[in-house]
Amino acid sequence: MSRAFQRFVIFAEMRTGSNLLEATLNSVSRVTCYGEAFNPYMIGWPDKDQLKGISKSERDEDPLRLLRALWDKPNHLPGFRYFHDHEPRVFNPIMDDCTCAKIILTRNQIDSFVSTALARQSNQWKLNESETPVSSPVHFDANAFQQVFAEVEAFQHHLMRRLQETGQTAFWLSYKDLRDTDVMTGLLHWLGRTDVERVEPARDQVPQNPQELSDKVINFSEMEEELARFPRFSPRRLPSAEPRQDLVSSARVTIEAGNGLIYTPINGGPIEEVTSWLRTAGPLTHHFDQSKLLKWKREHPGHRSFTVLRHPLLRIWTAFQEFLTVDSTKLRQIIRNTQSITLHSDLALAEMDNDDLAETFASFLRFLQLYQKHETPLPSNPSWESQSKILARLSLTGNIDYLFRESNLSHDLPWIADLADTQSRPHTIKITEIPRAIDTPYFHRISRILYARDYIQFGFQEGPKEGQEKLQRSHATAKNRLPATTKTYPAQPPSTQSTKNNKDRNVILIHIGTQKTGSSSIQHFLRENHDLLAGEGINFVSASRPWIDHNQVARELKDWKGDTPLLDAVIKEIDQSDKTINIVSGEMFFHPEVGRRLASRVPAEQKAKVKILAYLRRPDHLMESLYKQRAKTGAVKANASVYLENNRWECDYKKTLDGYADGFGKDNIIVRPYSRKLLQDGDVVADFIQSAGLPSKIEFKRSKPEDNPTFSAAISDLMGFCVRNTPLQSRDLNEFIAKLDWDHLKLNGDVYTREERLLLMKDLEGDLKEISSDYCPQLREVFNYGDLKRNDAGVVAVSEEIMDSQKQAGRAVIRAMWELMKKDGK
Repeated sequence: MSRAFQRFVIFAEMRTGSNLLEATLNSVSRVTCYGEAFNPYMIGWPDKDQLKGISKSERDEDPLRLLRALWDKPNHLPGFRYFHDHEPRVFNPIMDDCTCAKIILTRNQIDSFVSTALARQSNQWKLNESETPVSSPVHFDANAFQQVFAEVEAFQHHLMRRLQETGQTAFWLSYKDLRDTDVMTGLLHWLGRTDVERVEPARDQVPQNPQELSDKVINFSEMEEELARFPRFSPRRLPSAEPRQDLVSSARVTIEAGNGLIYTPINGGPIEEVTSWLRTAGPLTHHFDQSKLLKWKREHPGHRSFTVLRHPLLRIWTAFQEFLTVDSTKLRQIIRNTQSITLHSDLALAEMDNDDLAETFASFLRFLQLYQKHETPLPSNPSWESQSKILARLSLTGNIDYLFRESNLSHDLPWIADLADTQSRPHTIKITEIPRAIDTPYFHRISRILYARDYIQFGFQEGPKEGQEKLQRSHATAKNRLPATTKTYPAQPPSTQSTKNNKDRNVILIHIGTQKTGSSSIQHFLRENHDLLAGEGINFVSASRPWIDHNQVARELKDWKGDTPLLDAVIKEIDQSDKTINIVSGEMFFHPEVGRRLASRVPAEQKAKVKILAYLRRPDHLMESLYKQRAKTGAVKANASVYLENNRWECDYKKTLDGYADGFGKDNIIVRPYSRKLLQDGDVVADFIQSAGLPSKIEFKRSKPEDNPTFSAAISDLMGFCVRNTPLQSRDLNEFIAKLDWDHLKLNGDVYTREERLLLMKDLEGDLKEISSDYCPQLREVFNYGDLKRNDAGVVAVSEEIMDSQKQAGRAVIRAMWELMKKDGK
């Protein structure tokens, strides 16, 4: 059977020799290994900030985009290195691709672990022939090794399972194979490069620490004792090639007292408290091997086993506390760099008490929601998993007799000690309570959303201690919403808290755009009629509105650093207003994260009044209009196709609407079609008046807003060039050219090809149908792209029209530059 590999992935781990293997492969023509392309802390190599024109942040937003770019190398064999803690969202696409060769590189894990510790201590990760090694012994950390061992083996077993499921095989390499010419030649032939007669291993890298293991570890005797529990650690055996063994039995703890007790810790639970309790009854033994655990059970008839469940909110708070420790420094930094959550500096975090940390905890919970949806580049973390999922895995290696709740341990632990006939009575255990700072309805509600299975399966309470009975009685009718009298957390600063009982306010209307849907016309109308509207009980909020919009509030939320003084000012004005409708407007509010952040900052009594209003147009039309608008202001330097690829999120309407629906409820989202024939009277302002519930019989002022025409792509590009390279302003150029009564200045369909637009609409088709069904059936007509499918005349500009527009664009922009610079004397 012939192979037709078009690409490859090297599955390896730190300090397994993957740098050497990469150097060997890169020495062969038409073979390229792109480093650790999906390492969460870097992209490719430590000194790079992009790969294939894609930045690290862009990769983290859409990892499959980088995967496609790496594979797009015709007549070439591209690949990269992938470790167990690399971007999990690309793993299945890699494994499902039978044209992608899988190379599995392994090394004895203790050698790899010690080598990693040495490299971290010396900060020397590669050694060339001309360099001097920096080496001093390291201390062996048994707990850290146990964690790494379990994580790597779990990944290796998962990798083997996926190979079996997809009917594929891999090319297995050990560390010592990497300097074997025959093996390297065989690898290239297996990859299909039989034209290469002989492959010499790379010679520019040498072993960094060739000395014996005993010379590299300070506490070598202690390490030997720890490793004695791991029968798999023989330097002659590959961990991945051994029989599959239980990955979680290593956590089992036993005591010999009486008939014996077995405790199975669950990450995030009261592990230290329970093991301390056990220690008072006798010495502890940690079981790292399933066969040894079974032997122990046979030798202790009458033994009992148990584990302890912790309330999900307290458990994730514990995981959050671990997240703030020194050992998680890199993890915190990657979340700061890649996730849109508030996370203060390590120095600031160290000085915070529980009350101060509660706001950061709220951001951490929002991050976990993304993590559980596999929308982050981070690998799995047992402390963030549900207890029911962990117990399901544990059940594969044997049943647990008793599941205890932490809140009942003062009763349950003495009971099981008697049941196991232990001779000594262990001390009373201290029960950890949920901190008061997070024992609020808001945090309980989010906890239940994150760990619904644990609440249902184990019967955990769903609210704070105070009012628990009341919550239980009302659970049947209110389990999916907060009581109306409670505030969401984070609580607002004192300046935004209500200090009096205001009159009831019916609606807080937030108009969120989108861009290029007549937002400026709506905002000019609201500002021009501010006093008239106020007389009718309608307030166009003045706070944080320097002119006609509240976009600076949206930018504050988008670039959230923790404090939101602009939003706080808006909240305060609404809190003190006696109007029946308070209106906030800004097209920049239409952003995937802004809706969720806004919902987390608005007090509950105001949140219940919020209505969201959005206008949507066909995505390909939006992207063309946005490109022209930003090109003529000089904000876009890339060509239109690159702009489309980098900014497709702007037409991911569903993601943004879902964010607002999650925060304010789907029933409070109003979506209108931006189409002249579907708008009220064919006018977006008239449609807004009707949709917002404004009085329609009043004669409002309707001055024509400043003209902002959409020119041809050629004019937009030339205007942007002038703005970037001359003192001229886009506004002045725009105003001058708009007054020219020339042909071919305006043109539609001249930015993207029919194929690009078809691809965009096909990618979004499912989401657009769902939006139409959920919010506004009229949108089906707006989102219909049959004209593109049929290639109707006029949908895409033809070459003659584009050439005419380009000629006229040069004349118009040169004329504008000449007149404006002559006027200014420049």
